[in-house]
Amino acid sequence: MWKTHTSMTRFSRLVMTDSLVWGATQGGLAAFSPRKKTFKLWTNTEGLAGNTVSAVAADDAGRIWIGFDSGLIQRLDPHTGVFLLVSDYSGYAITRLESVHDTLFVGLRIGVSLYLVSRREVKETYRRLGPRFPVEIPVTDIAVTEGVIWVGTSQGVAFASLANPNLLDPRSWSNVTDEDGLPSNQVQALSTIDGDVFIGTTGGILRIPAHGDLPVSGLPGMEIRDLAQDGSHLYALTTTGVHRLHESGWTQEGNRINGGLSLAAHPVIGLFAGLQNGIARLTPSSGLWETMLPDCPPDNRFSALAVDQEGVLWTATAVTSGNGFSRYDGTEWKNFSRRLDPAVPNDNIGCVAVDKDNNKWFGTFGGGVIRLSDDTSMTIFNTTNSRLTGFPGHESEPIIQAIACEENGTVWFGNFASYVRKPLVAYTSDAEWNDFGVADGIYNDRIKVLMIDKVGRKWIGTETGGVFVYDDNGTPMDKTDDVFAGSLNTSDGLASNEITALAEDRDGIIWLGTRMGLYTYIVGEPSVTRIWWVTSDNINAVEIDGVNNIWVGHDAGISYRRSDDYSWNHIHADNSPIASNLVFSLASDHESGLLYIGTAAGLSILETPFSKPREEIRALRLYPNPFKPAEHQGVTIDELTANVTVSIFTASGFPVRYFPRNQVLGRRIFWDGRDDNGQFLPGGIYLIVEKSQSGEKRIGKLALVR
Repeated sequence: MWKTHTSMTRFSRLVMTDSLVWGATQGGLAAFSPRKKTFKLWTNTEGLAGNTVSAVAADDAGRIWIGFDSGLIQRLDPHTGVFLLVSDYSGYAITRLESVHDTLFVGLRIGVSLYLVSRREVKETYRRLGPRFPVEIPVTDIAVTEGVIWVGTSQGVAFASLANPNLLDPRSWSNVTDEDGLPSNQVQALSTIDGDVFIGTTGGILRIPAHGDLPVSGLPGMEIRDLAQDGSHLYALTTTGVHRLHESGWTQEGNRINGGLSLAAHPVIGLFAGLQNGIARLTPSSGLWETMLPDCPPDNRFSALAVDQEGVLWTATAVTSGNGFSRYDGTEWKNFSRRLDPAVPNDNIGCVAVDKDNNKWFGTFGGGVIRLSDDTSMTIFNTTNSRLTGFPGHESEPIIQAIACEENGTVWFGNFASYVRKPLVAYTSDAEWNDFGVADGIYNDRIKVLMIDKVGRKWIGTETGGVFVYDDNGTPMDKTDDVFAGSLNTSDGLASNEITALAEDRDGIIWLGTRMGLYTYIVGEPSVTRIWWVTSDNINAVEIDGVNNIWVGHDAGISYRRSDDYSWNHIHADNSPIASNLVFSLASDHESGLLYIGTAAGLSILETPFSKPREEIRALRLYPNPFKPAEHQGVTIDELTANVTVSIFTASGFPVRYFPRNQVLGRRIFWDGRDDNGQFLPGGIYLIVEKSQSGEKRIGKLALVR
């Protein structure tokens, strides 16, 4: 089972129905209930054809039309939850949608198209919108009034009568540009009210009256982001806020708002603005805008992931133009950034790790290290209170791109490009600091990855020098017993010295990811071994799950090797709902079997059967119990040990279902209430029997209720 989490904070387009505000976002479709003040979110795992929504519109029946940058269109019936897919425009990015009765007007980067809804077919696509416009010009907005279609572009406005039988002929269209009084040719919004047409540009508004009067300009010199009307009033969104048109001119509605992108108005539920960071609603009595955010991550990029001791996921956004870090407990997101908390020194987070006391550590690009204790208490370590150092020319701005935590409590940092050439820094559980560099055998200061193996050696992956192995013998403050344990680079068989990932599996094999392939290394061997079974050589992450499967993230998705039969399998956007093929980071929750996949376009969560088996025998946990197939998808059989079989018997001892050892892949398995022939079993008491290789058995009772 898959679940996608994306950032839905940027509301590029809004449309309103009688009870909801619908938003097109960079991570999917969002619906806001003004009455409940809650959001409902859709991504590809909730049925969307994609996660980048570029247009949204509502039809007369209250159904929502959704356009994607892939060229796909969907129609959602909010009452049934059923999606209808339109693939006629696949490959052409959808820029705008406008629904008028049985016709859907589709804005494209090559023109505008008419889609007949009842016939489910494209009628015509107009690629040249008038004699003064070039062929295949991108459409920025569409409006229809009095039987005339108006189309906004970056060259001005085109309009034509829908009664004209040949709109494919450019001469059927008329154009309005700055030569005709348009404040700017960059048209960003269109709206109509009482037959009048309003054209919003980067330089103001032009009003074209319905009955042939002279055009009228408004808000001169102001960039118009969007226009909306509620049946009685027209509103304009600018870079400074929202303005309302009166007989005497324009006045600002409410206080100033920044980052406005879209606007929607309704006579009953009010005025809403889509922002770069949320959605805002005007409170008429106070004149204040109230901003609301959906429960989601702040960014679609996930540079690093870590699961803490309580099964909570911690995420980092990006090394450049980042948005801080986040906490996800399986239900809610909590985000940390300078905008939300000035104590955060830097939003550009490149790595995250969890120490033995469940403290969370975050490495920043230029702001040092953040330690988060109890999920609330934040401590910043930088050049003023640690051995961390900046880089040449920026000596007070430490770049930390790698963190690794030891069982003895010491935390190790890769201090990238340290200007004192001491790029490996240790912080002990006694709050003591030490640093290591050229004098200790670490000749490359561009550390990108750190890994500590089972015997405590530090594997140091660099950007240009391969891997260095350093053994401090568990005494980071005493260098007299330290050993430089060697290095691996192109002379040892690597195709690239840029190390991107390091991991040690249960058998002590070291897995190395580089920009030019995946490798394994056994300590003591003369060279590395190339692994050819991955689908891309550009490796970004390697993760070992609870049963010793090897997961490899790269720019073509994920490749993973199963530990039971050593077979390689591959996950990508063509065979799964993964958010993106560009995988930056991986983290496995050994207790639950969940695999977290950080991509360039969102977080994907894959529910796997590979939870770590119990090492000691425990009583079986069966849930839900009683199991009601009418209400539950199945029952989980939990607390299993390794190398066992599971059998299910009736209360009288008749066997009905058998799970051989190769189907019990982790700590838990899932049973759907069927027998070995796929038939549903009747209600009653069932015995669940776990049997080990030595013949030891554990028995649990389950009530199945039909």
